[in-house]
Amino acid sequence: MKRFKKYGLLLILAAVSALMINSCSESNNPAGGMGAGAEMEYIAYDGFDEATFQDATMESEPMLLTPESDEYCMYADDNRRGKQKMQRPDRRPPVFEFMRVFRAMELTDEQKAELRPFFEAHFACASDLLLTLRESERAIIQSAREERQSIMAQFRAGELTREEAIAELRQLNLRTKQALLENPEREAAREALKECRDLLLENIASILTEEQLLIWEEWLAEREG
Repeated sequence: MKRFKKYGLLLILAAVSALMINSCSESNNPAGGMGAGAEMEYIAYDGFDEATFQDATMESEPMLLTPESDEYCMYADDNRRGKQKMQRPDRRPPVFEFMRVFRAMELTDEQKAELRPFFEAHFACASDLLLTLRESERAIIQSAREERQSIMAQFRAGELTREEAIAELRQLNLRTKQALLENPEREAAREALKECRDLLLENIASILTEEQLLIWEEWLAEREG
């Protein structure tokens, strides 16, 4: 009997510990426990932060400094692909957050399970678009680096004075900034991301009851108004 009581006490302690762990996990999960299993945030990307151009100089090549929020976008998709990163970046791009409306709609367990592939598809779409955009920007930067190398070669050969080389680099920086600003992939990514987001919203609406749809549509009207 004493042995039985001892094991019973251990089981009770284990159950209490499990409840405490689950409670902590839910409080740290931005989805408020909406996800099943691996970390997932119930957000939709509403845009990408712009990369920063660093001028070419006599001492250094032009560079493109990508924002920390790029890593946030990649983090979400890496989780989808089963790749684990040590820590989620603090900064994220502009997003829709669904936690409040999901709680208000009181989704069933079946509905919660249906949400996961919708968000995984959205994260994949966003990360692919971001990669395409950054690759197009890197191509512009690479072209600028080659131009700088040509200017520096002329300077070293005595074909340009230092002042002339600096003036050439200044013009190169202006052209590069303009090329980044007018990059057609920027608008293409913006439009495609909107389509990805709209598809996610449609998919979410497709699993809702009539009563939930009323809450959903009111929330969307507030969000977009």
